Amino acid sequence: LIDVPVDVAIADGDTVRVGEVQLTAIHLVGHTEGSLALLYDDPEGQPHLFTGDCLFPGGVGNTRGDAAKFESLLGDVEAKLFGSAATQTLEPRLFYVRTPYKDQDDFPLFDTAETGFSYAQLFTENRYVGGDRVSDANQLTAALVSRYIEPDGAERLRMAIAQRFYFDEPRVGRTLTGRETGRSDLLLAASGR
Repeated sequence: LIDVPVDVAIADGDTVRVGEVQLTAIHLVGHTEGSLALLYDDPEGQPHLFTGDCLFPGGVGNTRGDAAKFESLLGDVEAKLFGSAATQTLEPRLFYVRTPYKDQDDFPLFDTAETGFSYAQLFTENRYVGGDRVSDANQLTAALVSRYIEPDGAERLRMAIAQRFYFDEPRVGRTLTGRETGRSDLLLAASGR
């Protein structure tokens, strides 16, 4: 580094005036100590960003092979220049179960109950809890899950939509009514922190 006297230190978010033009300082960590990008938010047009050697077409500036500095600079560029460094996923899920029917009417029923309708239940092989019944099944569960994950790995939001499709209506423990639809209710789930 070249030791140059500093008249005024500029921090992230500070405003720099050059004549009538106002620039916002954006500190980018990881390239050169004290690196700044300057944003001119043109009131009559598009914003202009002066990045120096922090950002080039196709990538961020050189960090001389230092992986930690590269991740730091890339994270700052993504978060501070392009909005958010959070990752959004779109995860399709398919879960097929085939269990043949076996008449279980002659077996005693001690502690078995049908599970409630939930996201986790849609991805189980047996619709019963307890050891007295094993459900027959020829079904496919389809789901889409989307998650927002912060750079530190924290999951901020999870949303899911799922439905089970029956190729054959289950017979164990049920009296068929003729009103079966061939699919479960549509399940929507969301959680966040």
